[in-house]
Amino acid sequence: MSDRFDLEQAIMNVWMVKEDIGTLHWLYIDGPEGPMSDDQVCNHLMALEYSLELKMQKLWDTFCAVNKIDNHRKSTDSE
Repeated sequence: MSDRFDLEQAIMNVWMVKEDIGTLHWLYIDGPEGPMSDDQVCNHLMALEYSLELKMQKLWDTFCAVNKIDNHRKSTDSE
């Protein structure tokens, strides 16, 4: 069962995307292998997008578990 500490960790993991973008920016500007091609930049951005999507999904699932929300229950169901 997830608790508020798991929720806090999931939130912090989403914030890490900001650091990931900063790392990509460094690689793009000052990377040791020189400037990245448009294709490389695009591939890295798509990977970051997918990573963020997974982190947000985990965050939502943790939020629902902590708050005892059933994602699959229809809004017309009564408790």
